[in-house]
Amino acid sequence: MIEMETSGARLRILPVVKGLKSEYARVEDALRGYGGVVGVSLGAEELDAVRKADSEEWEYDPSDLEAVYAYHLKRFGEVSVPVPAFLAAAKLRDDLVPLDMDDSEYTEAYCDCVGVGDLLKEKKIAKKAMKHSFASEDAEGFAREWDDYVNAIKGFRALALRREECIAGSIDALLRAKGDVLAIIEAERVDGVLFELKMLRGA
Repeated sequence: MIEMETSGARLRILPVVKGLKSEYARVEDALRGYGGVVGVSLGAEELDAVRKADSEEWEYDPSDLEAVYAYHLKRFGEVSVPVPAFLAAAKLRDDLVPLDMDDSEYTEAYCDCVGVGDLLKEKKIAKKAMKHSFASEDAEGFAREWDDYVNAIKGFRALALRREECIAGSIDALLRAKGDVLAIIEAERVDGVLFELKMLRGA
């Protein structure tokens, strides 16, 4: 857990590893007894889908990159969907705040950032990644290493930066309104979100 005071407000960030089943318990522990505002790095529609995961059949067709990510992540434990960390948060809190772009904003950002050339590179990267040896010795380190590997594709990196800006902006607004926020964010986005937040708050 990362904890910081900023302009009279208190922010806690819990970095989580997407897909890792053991993260469910980590989120449960973090939220137990916490009464402040909780945000998650999902868009509104994504959060709604996670909330309905138990009552509706979960349809998930992973991209090539997501499938390879899951293949390597299994080295650190059982993998499942929807993202266990976000599923735990949705089960424990009815008042979660989505921090990321909604579907329409994400689609616009994706079209702005990702070109045809980037999509062609995605196939090549996925094929190479299957045989790549990732050096990280823990799941969070692997998530960050994987992100660096994939974001060698310029368009994907630009899209990640857009997400970090959006998440930071949402956190900033919550801090101004509520003063005490716990944000659950995938580990590989945390450093970028903190950088953008410092820019916003002049820290």
